[in-house]
Amino acid sequence: MNTLKHKTRFPNSSDLDDITVNQLTDLINQVYDVAESGMWKPNILRTTKSEVKKLEKNSKLILAELNGMIIGSIHVQKQEDDVAEFGMLVCSPKHRGTRIGSDLCKQLKNG
Repeated sequence: MNTLKHKTRFPNSSDLDDITVNQLTDLINQVYDVAESGMWKPNILRTTKSEVKKLEKNSKLILAELNGMIIGSIHVQKQEDDVAEFGMLVCSPKHRGTRIGSDLCKQLKNG
């Protein structure tokens, strides 16, 4: 198990560069391609680079980071002051089992 501690946070301006947006978009699409195999045709895109960038700009993603690398994310849509909907929860396969998903959800709750 990975003993290094990741952190969760909302995006900042440095997350809007093309390299970071491309890496996050690829991570989301790769995770969903495996998670939804058998439900959809292989290699169907779950999201696009432009959508990820827009979600980051509007602070509708929460990111998990380890040593400067984005290793997970969750999409957040506020419904009311104390109600939000979430989806598109992803974690890098090599970092699973390290509470990243739980910590992303906790960050959502603590907002």
